[in-house]
Amino acid sequence: MLKVGIIGAGNMGRVHTSGFEQLSQTQVVAVTDTNPEAAERLAHQTGAKVYPDVAGLLSDADIDIVAVCTPTVHHYDAVVQTARAGKHIFCEKPLARTLEEGRKMLCAVESAGVKFMVGHVLRFFPEYRRTKELIDSGSVGRPGIARLSRMGVFPAG
Repeated sequence: MLKVGIIGAGNMGRVHTSGFEQLSQTQVVAVTDTNPEAAERLAHQTGAKVYPDVAGLLSDADIDIVAVCTPTVHHYDAVVQTARAGKHIFCEKPLARTLEEGRKMLCAVESAGVKFMVGHVLRFFPEYRRTKELIDSGSVGRPGIARLSRMGVFPAG
């Protein structure tokens, strides 16, 4: 069983927590957020422990994976700290605000030898996978331009 820590208990933190709950081999065990009430609500839903800050969460030796679900401006610090703590990372998109920050984040991950993935998951959605299959097979010819839309309402919460 892989133990997961969630940094950021807002909308994306809730989405990631829900995803991890659907996997039989993962368990959300820790949550932190700058809004203690949001962290408490998310932790209550999963039975996870609430930490007052990122450093506290990263000090938990039981955590294997950390999902960085903060606003983009905080990704750099969270990813670098998590890598230095030796924990695998799933970071919400976009990775960073600048190319320089992104490169430094990747260096930190490589130096730490941890696994790292950015949550750009559209490529795994069935409709996007099917589109790629059709293009790769040549059955739609050689596309010059593709215009795709993803529609939906912003979730309440």
